[in-house]
Amino acid sequence: MPPPIVETLTSLGDAPRPIEVTLSNELVGLLSNQMYQSPLKAIEELVVNAYDADADECRVSVPDARTEEQFVAVYDDGIGMDYEGLRNLWQIGRSNKRTEEIAKLMKRKQIGKFGIGKLASYTLARHVTYVTRTGRKVLFVTMDFDRFQPHAEGLAEPITLSVHRVSNLRQLGDQPQFRVVLDALGLEARALFSLKHDDSWTLCVLESLKETAAEVSVGRLRWVLATAMPLRADFALYLNRDAVVSSKETIPRMVQFPVGELGPQRLAKLAEPNDTSAGTKWRVVKDHLVAERFPSGVRGLVDGTPAELASVVATEGGQR
Repeated sequence: MPPPIVETLTSLGDAPRPIEVTLSNELVGLLSNQMYQSPLKAIEELVVNAYDADADECRVSVPDARTEEQFVAVYDDGIGMDYEGLRNLWQIGRSNKRTEEIAKLMKRKQIGKFGIGKLASYTLARHVTYVTRTGRKVLFVTMDFDRFQPHAEGLAEPITLSVHRVSNLRQLGDQPQFRVVLDALGLEARALFSLKHDDSWTLCVLESLKETAAEVSVGRLRWVLATAMPLRADFALYLNRDAVVSSKETIPRMVQFPVGELGPQRLAKLAEPNDTSAGTKWRVVKDHLVAERFPSGVRGLVDGTPAELASVVATEGGQR
């Protein structure tokens, strides 16, 4: 029997467009069970996907003692996926969200690797559903991992997934099960389905949870997410409706300045070979640093903590 969110979406979707997916059953197990043995790590990877989609906001909902919901949901307001994006979602070794053309428009560097983060969901659940919006179009697709069976030669037979378009957004917003998911995330259907042309978002819902999902502690997950994500003022993260503050926020900073303000002595020091690198010659271009190996440049802020500044003073006499 399909899980609730799948039943809800399928009942409102139009005629599906099929896509074929071929994965090795052994590959799915290797990537998910061994690379993502921790269910906390699996959820972290879904948040990384949101970050890499250039999202300003990511919301995560997991079951806890106060709720009866049996699903994990991750929402982000980054770039959504069209039909081709959903087809490429299951490609291993690349990310559909990071084509060269799209990357030029992104405001931050990718931190996910190899485009395998979506397989992390296999650690937690047997069903994963992606609902995504680009402009006025809302599409969804569901993966049932149980359909990948062992094969003598390692590769399973191709399976066909159905990509649906939601034809009636108002009806979807009124569906009780869909509203349960949105409420758990602290979202409103009206906001998701507004008629703005440039709106985009992605909602990932994991159902038919495995026993590993019971190992997820909200407190521990909050710590993992707080310590793992970069310190960014333009990326807000919420867990079970509560804001997750980066652990880096708690580190006292005595000085902060743009990387483009690094002085000539510090740039020369960076160019010197050391124990960890051969040295890279940097130059300042407007507000960022550029090197031959990094032609696109590096931008951002330099934070100086008391410990780091003490180390600089002790080893270099305080030169910047």
